[in-house]
Amino acid sequence: MPAVDNELHVDLIRDALTARGFTGITLDATAYPDGTNAIKVVNDFVIALQDAQQVQNDAAATGADVSLVTRAVGPTEDREYPPGSGTNIAVNPVAISLNFAQQSAVVTTIPNLV
Repeated sequence: MPAVDNELHVDLIRDALTARGFTGITLDATAYPDGTNAIKVVNDFVIALQDAQQVQNDAAATGADVSLVTRAVGPTEDREYPPGSGTNIAVNPVAISLNFAQQSAVVTTIPNLV
């Protein structure tokens, strides 16, 4: 169980990257310590994708732009955090969308059981 409910921890992302064979990607343990909320890692990664997308689009010919990632920030709202504390903090909801088409191939077929 995580130390804090409703948080995905950085060490779990490290483990998942390793399990998927990402040996060239590291998460600095000082900037992203184990046991801390991984939202910062994800947000920083998405912003880096946006930055790279913008650099490429600035150099691309008309009609050759890339639209891989969209990050939208909503209006400021008050939210009680931590839950049940009675303390409200100002937050902005964020929605991230990755936009691409995936080509899939049939690897095998399994008959329906009757």
